[in-house]
Amino acid sequence: MGAPLHSESSQSSRSRATRKLRSTRVMPTPGKLLVDFDDETFAHVLDSNLWATFWCMQAAHPHLLIQGGGSSIHFASGGGTIGNIAQGAYPAAKEGIRGLSRLPAAREWGPDGIRVNVVCPFANSPGMLDWAALDPEGHEAAICFCSLCRCPRRLL
Repeated sequence: MGAPLHSESSQSSRSRATRKLRSTRVMPTPGKLLVDFDDETFAHVLDSNLWATFWCMQAAHPHLLIQGGGSSIHFASGGGTIGNIAQGAYPAAKEGIRGLSRLPAAREWGPDGIRVNVVCPFANSPGMLDWAALDPEGHEAAICFCSLCRCPRRLL
């Protein structure tokens, strides 16, 4: 599937992915309403989540092919699956990861013996605490929505 392992296109993709990953700065996602995001911050959230996942996939794919298959595990978010107030760009980025992983990657890479899985944790991260402060009712409802209710109800 896709470009041969040693093709110019494949090598170019790996080089580009490596350069992009090295230049991406990870920072906490600010707890903001969607209308309060500026373009730069929204783009940064997409870069450090969705695009970073895409670039890692491009860089890892040739190595998974060489070893005859493997597993590519991606992190989305429990918050992304239901979308909440004051998360702004975060659910868009995380749902993008789920979409990228579940359909194109799984179907393209599956025949090569590469499994693509998505984990959607739900934890009291700094972004979660911001959300709890801005939307306490929505936060509590989401905690109750967790199937195992493993996310602590008390804020750190």
